[in-house]
Amino acid sequence: MIDIREFGAVGDGMHDDSAAFNRVFAGGQNVFIPAGQYRIAHTLFVGSDTNVVADENAHVKMAAGAQKTRKDYFLSTVPGKKTRNVTITGGIWD
Repeated sequence: MIDIREFGAVGDGMHDDSAAFNRVFAGGQNVFIPAGQYRIAHTLFVGSDTNVVADENAHVKMAAGAQKTRKDYFLSTVPGKKTRNVTITGGIWD
């Protein structure tokens, strides 16, 4: 299982961890999110065959003031691709 921090996530609640999450969520990964405050300022795209396990104290939160348009979501599938076999367990997501 890959630790999200290996992809550059900081989890301090201050840094934007969106890019790190999107790198690992691209698909086919077993991902672990350790305890921390993960600030997300852009939509997270999850590809097929992605298994995410978050520590119960991992808080993944959309950044206050993040620019949003009508098509922005907190979590979405990869545009233009059929997505299957995605599991997300644990953590606090909001």
